[in-house]
Amino acid sequence: MSPSVTLVPPTAAEIPQLLSLVEDFYALEGMVFSAAVAQSYGTLLEHPDWGQLFWLRCEGAIAGYAALTFFFSFEYHGRSAILDELYLCPQCRGRGLGSAALAQVEAFCRQEGIPCLNLVVDGQNIAAQRLYAKHGFATLRRQLCIKWLI
Repeated sequence: MSPSVTLVPPTAAEIPQLLSLVEDFYALEGMVFSAAVAQSYGTLLEHPDWGQLFWLRCEGAIAGYAALTFFFSFEYHGRSAILDELYLCPQCRGRGLGSAALAQVEAFCRQEGIPCLNLVVDGQNIAAQRLYAKHGFATLRRQLCIKWLI
């Protein structure tokens, strides 16, 4: 039997607890966690039209978190979403919870009328690449480019 994951939006009071997991995620991915990054989670919580944060809960316990952000694209038929972050606590990995979480995120997007879900995966994270490919995510021929403006 597949594990069950529910998406539960965090409250403002839970942001410090969420940031503890975010720090773990950033360390795992080799990214720099800063005060500006931390502040952005509270900002997103204040602006649900920009995206949605979720606890990933399994059997009532926090198994990780997901961060979904929204954007508009003609190519993707209007309002679309990026699964900006998906993190499972180490003890929750390898049990099918990633697949269950993806299914819930996709269901949320469908319910919101979002036709397209995007994500970015580190080229070195083979386990994540396999998970996403298994769930129908395709790699585009386009390259993501970025220029920091601040």
